[in-house]
Amino acid sequence: APHKAGEMGSLGYTLGLMFRETGVAIERLGCRMQGSLVFKDPLSRHREVLPVASKAPRVPRGCFIAPTATVAGDVNMGTDTNVWYGATVRGDASTVTIGKNCNISHRAVIQAGEGEFATVTIGNGVLIGSGATVGAASAGDGATV
Repeated sequence: APHKAGEMGSLGYTLGLMFRETGVAIERLGCRMQGSLVFKDPLSRHREVLPVASKAPRVPRGCFIAPTATVAGDVNMGTDTNVWYGATVRGDASTVTIGKNCNISHRAVIQAGEGEFATVTIGNGVLIGSGATVGAASAGDGATV
């Protein structure tokens, strides 16, 4: 990464890098102290699981969330569910419920809408295919989207 030439520029760059790395380490420690069960890739700085307002995703042990996937807001995931690379599950406006043994493939987007019929409910053993978009809808057990 480019930085100012000279002794003071190198010192500033090095100190900045140290502060950034320390912040990341503190965040990881905080997640561990809160009992986070989400897979963490040590080489990725992307935050896979994000709270929105007071709603945080519930991700049980046994789920895989890829380092570049995002699960945000009011999301309830069943056990052994996978969210693959580039996929997004958004429960920012309403609730998203995903059953057990589901597969949310690469670049899929699942998003709840606003209003009375805006929730997303996905049954057990559902496959949401690569690049699919599911918005304010339901998919029964064993469905393929």
